[in-house]
Amino acid sequence: MRDVSPTSSREFAEGFAYLTARAEREDAHALCMLSNVYAHGCGDTSMKIESDPKRAMGCLLRAAEKDYNPAKVELGANMCGLVGRCACGHEPMPIPFDLEQGTQLLTECAALSSGKAYHYLARRYIVHGADDSDKNLHAFSHMLRAQELGDPDATLALNKSLHGSSMNTADARHNSDYALGEAIESNDLDQLKRVIEEHKDIASEDVLQEARRVRERWKKRARKQKKADVQGPGAVLVPDDSRDTVRDTSGGDGEQRSACDV
Repeated sequence: MRDVSPTSSREFAEGFAYLTARAEREDAHALCMLSNVYAHGCGDTSMKIESDPKRAMGCLLRAAEKDYNPAKVELGANMCGLVGRCACGHEPMPIPFDLEQGTQLLTECAALSSGKAYHYLARRYIVHGADDSDKNLHAFSHMLRAQELGDPDATLALNKSLHGSSMNTADARHNSDYALGEAIESNDLDQLKRVIEEHKDIASEDVLQEARRVRERWKKRARKQKKADVQGPGAVLVPDDSRDTVRDTSGGDGEQRSACDV
């Protein structure tokens, strides 16, 4: 979870309340967004939404029942077994495997020009094959259509295929996301910098953005610590709301000074 300022925390709480109210009125878009929130969790210490796969599934199913295309795409992908554990380690939604129904949902959404649906259909044929023809032909034609419709993952997959790699980027992206998650947990700035540089072209955009936010936060923390070190071994950092002041705990008069003072 990323730390946010009090203003951002308040905005998050207000936004979540608004989203929940819309979902209670059966707004399909709000339900789909809530599904994503509950699937991955979000927030900070003042308001933290824990990952809840069952609740995420409930919101997604309600949105799909309202014929909301993005929700049907996600539901179809889950039914086809194309969505697994996320990079942060959260369990996938407990949606039963149903290849036939999942393929039908994706096909319906693709017919409405959904690039993401075409991308998932391509992966479906790579993973599960095709009954009537070469699975690679099915996958390639669907991936091309997904690229035409502007799906960024399809573009990445096709570029990799031109260099001899499989069009199924799911494993590579998952590995990159997992590596970034491990680096975030390491509390090691140098390691995080290195992993971001190594995986920036493969990792999922949301995971990469989170890793970059953590990196900047750790850089700021390191700068604060360096300023505190200038004050000597008795200087320690005061909590975040102290505006980078330090407190002398070595037995002096207890006067607070700016970290910029030398």
